[in-house]
This record gives sequence, structure tokens and C-alpha cells, in this order.
Amino acid sequence: MTCADFGSFARGRGQALTGGVLAFGIAAPPVAGIVIAGFVLYRRNGYDTGALSYGVAVRLPTFVAWAGGSVVGYLTAYGTFSLTRIPSIDSLLCGGLLHALITALATTARRERPA
Repeated sequence: MTCADFGSFARGRGQALTGGVLAFGIAAPPVAGIVIAGFVLYRRNGYDTGALSYGVAVRLPTFVAWAGGSVVGYLTAYGTFSLTRIPSIDSLLCGGLLHALITALATTARRERPA
């Protein structure tokens, strides 16, 4: 393997690494936004760790908020539109706001439903 071969190999691996880091940097922040929104809105006195043993493992509204925040992050990363010009911050904000909105709507719908 010559130096030129190694250079082209390293460039190819570097491009793949950059894409993976970009994907992680956009898909992970909505999780932080969801945790922050959940804490601020519903868990100011802390989390009940005992509830983890009997609660639902995956909640659909949370997953939808994460997916929506990730989509917004990808769209802002590729220049479709921009909120803050930082895709990770955009996805964090949208994930948290979507979580707050979806849980508020679900709570309202649950209260209005007849028993």
C-alpha cells in the first residue's frame, strides 16, 4: 500500500465518519429536548424510579416527538429551512416542543373522554 492509496482510503473513511457523526448529532438532541420538557412540565419534584418497573417501556407520543425533532434537524442540516442555523439546536427545540404539545393534547383528550 502506497501513501496515495492510504490517503484515498483515509479520505473515504473520514467521509463516512463525518456522515455518521452528523446523523448522531441531529438524531440525539431531540432526546435531550424531550427529557428537558418532561422534567420542566411534569417532574419538577424529580422522577419516580419505582414507576419504571410498571410503566410502559415505549410511549408513542415520545417516539413521535423524537422522530419529528430528528426530521426537523435533518431538514435544517441540508438547508431546506433554518430556525437557529444550528441543526442540533433546531432538533433539540423541536423535539421538546413537540413532546410538550403532544402530551398536552393527549392529556386534554384523556380528560374529555367519558368514563
